[in-house]
Amino acid sequence: MTGEELLSYLRSLKSEDIRQIEVIPVAGAEYDASTRGGVIRIALRRRQDNGVQGNILMGTAVASSLNRYMPSASLNARMGKWNINAAASGIFTPKDKSDMNSIRSYTTDDTRFSSLSRFENRSNYGTGRLGIAWDADTLNSFGAEIEYIGQGAKANSYSQTELVKGNFPVNSMGEYFQRNEYNTFTATANYLHKLDNQGSLIKLIVDYAGKKSTGNNDYFVLRQAMGGQSDTTYRSNADATYDIVTSDLSLSRYLKKGMSLKAGIKYTFTDMNDNSCYESLSGHLWEPNPAYGYVLNYRENIIGGYGSFSAGTGRWSFVAGLRGEYTRTSNRNDNIRRDYFDLFPNLNVSYAFNSLKTSMLVGQYSRNIERPAFHSLSPNHIQLSDYSYQIGNPYLKPTYINRFNLTWVYQYRYTVTVGGNLHHNLIREFCKQDANDPDISYITPENHSTENHWFIAVNLPFQPVRWCNLTANFIGVKQDIRMSESAALAKHYLMFANATATFYLPAGYNMEIQYGGASRLYSGNSEVAPRHTLGFTLRKKFMNERLLVTAGVNNIFNRYNNYVNNLDAYKTESHYKEGSAGRIFKVSLSWSFNSGKKVAKKTIERSSESEFNRLKEK
Repeated sequence: MTGEELLSYLRSLKSEDIRQIEVIPVAGAEYDASTRGGVIRIALRRRQDNGVQGNILMGTAVASSLNRYMPSASLNARMGKWNINAAASGIFTPKDKSDMNSIRSYTTDDTRFSSLSRFENRSNYGTGRLGIAWDADTLNSFGAEIEYIGQGAKANSYSQTELVKGNFPVNSMGEYFQRNEYNTFTATANYLHKLDNQGSLIKLIVDYAGKKSTGNNDYFVLRQAMGGQSDTTYRSNADATYDIVTSDLSLSRYLKKGMSLKAGIKYTFTDMNDNSCYESLSGHLWEPNPAYGYVLNYRENIIGGYGSFSAGTGRWSFVAGLRGEYTRTSNRNDNIRRDYFDLFPNLNVSYAFNSLKTSMLVGQYSRNIERPAFHSLSPNHIQLSDYSYQIGNPYLKPTYINRFNLTWVYQYRYTVTVGGNLHHNLIREFCKQDANDPDISYITPENHSTENHWFIAVNLPFQPVRWCNLTANFIGVKQDIRMSESAALAKHYLMFANATATFYLPAGYNMEIQYGGASRLYSGNSEVAPRHTLGFTLRKKFMNERLLVTAGVNNIFNRYNNYVNNLDAYKTESHYKEGSAGRIFKVSLSWSFNSGKKVAKKTIERSSESEFNRLKEK
């Protein structure tokens, strides 16, 4: 679950339903080496009583350039030894308009450039999920879940550009009609065998994920220069299919009080077939353009094994783990083959300064890998305007990250963390000049040689009075970038902050004020201007707390994004007024119902989550 559906589910939980919440800031060896950041595990109390629980949510987001509707529903039921959960949600966007103004500053004084691009997107997204779990007896349980995701989008854009070199102006106008669809189907099956009452178990998970996407695009460009004009018409058809199969066998063994062992093996197979055909209109005939078309056949095999040991004695506790992964990839079209084996250790050590653990010091280390998303590998040519496009990079290498931090925890909720994330081959988007026409720029992902982030993070929750909660988070980062081994080291200082004030008002009203801000950001040879936003949300429950009504506004002062791309020949500054990033008014209705005892949802665990995330659209 993501987005509004996840928030609705979390709000439906009551304290008596939750047995334990475990925060794992750095994922251990039992998780995939590509797992980003940490993990939050919510363990619910197991109910043996039959019952039905559900939730229906309808939300809408409205702005001058955006209309979006977000319905969702979920149902959890227990009938004897059977647990059933089902969910469906959709995001329907009949209107999403954006504008982008760009200007270039050339190194020569006789060259000027300005452009205006307008985008109008319409999209429909829907997903449905059905899961069934069966407790065969007190020791064995089985589960299965299927999920379908479908999306269709139409993106029409118009651009007008003026390029002046000396006294010779070139005016161009372009129209682009892009239609994209994708369908994803996933299935997973679980088997759990309980070994004792202390949490020891054997677990087998088998997953399949398949995705098919298609794109049909038409482009029309008219150029006027030196009293003459020319027009260009071309089209593209793209198809991609992805198949991912994983199997994961693991053992969790309780040894004695305060000590446990986890071990497991996992295999993942990925097959990707991606192709695109470009054709130009010559007279009345369509002729293939091999310079833009491509075929990509990519396969990936990953075999991993891990072991993790945890123990605690007195005020000390620690977790140590090691994961090994052998990876074989092949790009059969460009004859690119890679074989590599990596070790991913992790260590977590904590010390409590008193028996109540109101003051603790926690140190953590892990080594991780981030493999490129599949859309980043695909060399699909996506036209953004007459003078810019976007394209993937099939030569990308995975990113390796060494993460370490030290956290002081006070009164269970105040935290101060210092640490670093050291990246090798970090994947960043670069802006480059087209080799055939230097006035055309394009964006493509590439690997940085090194990029290190040294940070300090502070979390400060306060409750000055019973009817008010304040939470503030601050992060300061020193960013060191070396784009290539021979490049000079670039240093930047970044700041992030967010704060939420929650007020509990009379008559059951709940009001929130949210602030979020970031300093100037740096990625490759591009920059994102500082941005600060303020939001407001009001909630009220009715019908014995079954109906939740929410209304609010995001980005009250309508702050948009500004970007800068730095090239040797020119600098491009762009102001992007995106409908979904501006001021948005939101309203939602959430109705929760139940029959019999309230049911704690029995989760069907999926082992391929990190691989599935690589399938998601950008």
